[in-house]
Amino acid sequence: PFRWAVLSLAAATTVATATYSYREIDRELTALTLSRREAVAQLMATTLTEKFGRVVDIAISLSTNPQLQDLVAKGKWLEVDGILHNVPQDLPHIDRLFITDTGGTLKADVPAVPGAHGINLASLDWYREVSRNWQPYVSPAHLRVAPPQINIVAVAVPVKSAAGQVTGVLVLHIHIEKLFEWVDGIQTDEEVSVYIVDSK
Repeated sequence: PFRWAVLSLAAATTVATATYSYREIDRELTALTLSRREAVAQLMATTLTEKFGRVVDIAISLSTNPQLQDLVAKGKWLEVDGILHNVPQDLPHIDRLFITDTGGTLKADVPAVPGAHGINLASLDWYREVSRNWQPYVSPAHLRVAPPQINIVAVAVPVKSAAGQVTGVLVLHIHIEKLFEWVDGIQTDEEVSVYIVDSK
């Protein structure tokens, strides 16, 4: 009986040690995996933030073009179309762009959508937010109003006159698929699935 008791105690000690070691290894591996995946998520988030920052910079650059400012202030919308005509070709990540007046009515768009001029877009999220304090705004993903109805992100910036008065709103549409292109070059483990969600 004594020998069995010693053997049982030794076996119990071995099992307890093995269980403790397994739990420690599992904890360390889990922490390492979570740390690596958090690093990938942070890198992707930083990449998207940087890309959206560049799009906002492009929108601000376009909206502060003195010629564009003058034409918008004077309501010369056909000439505005002419200035913006090559932007989607020069910057392929921009799917579409347009300018509304201060009330949200569409006045110029590239590429042009038949019947779009005159449509009021003031009920849309990007207009409500940009007109709140006339600061640049990046919208959550949403379905575009103009055909084809695709999921886009809108970047809206105010257009101001030389005197600083708001005269319109410039909106750039980014196709949602561009987000995946932006983060596609980031190396991840084969087991990692990446999800991009909007603020909602």
